[in-house]
Amino acid sequence: MVELAILGLVCVITFATSLALADSWLRARFTLACLQEEHDALSRGFVPMVDATESRARSCGDFAAFTAGRMPKPRQAVRSPLPSRSARGVA
Repeated sequence: MVELAILGLVCVITFATSLALADSWLRARFTLACLQEEHDALSRGFVPMVDATESRARSCGDFAAFTAGRMPKPRQAVRSPLPSRSARGVA
C-alpha cells in the first residue's frame, strides 16, 4: 500500500514538472519569436515606440522650448573686479 502511495506521488510530481517545463518552453518560444520580429524591424530601420508611461530625461518645459527654437542661452561666468594690489597688501 505504501508503495502505491509513493508511486502515485511520484507520478503527480512528474506530471506537474512536465506541465511546468512545457509552460516554460511555450513562453520561451513566444518570447524568442517576439525578439526575432523586433530584431527584423530594427534591421529594416524601424525605431521602437517609447511607452508614454516612461519618464523623460528632461522636463517637458525644456523640450517644448527646444522644439520652439527658443532655448535659453548658456549662462556666462560673472566677473567681479578684484581689489587692487595695494588693497591686498601686494607692493
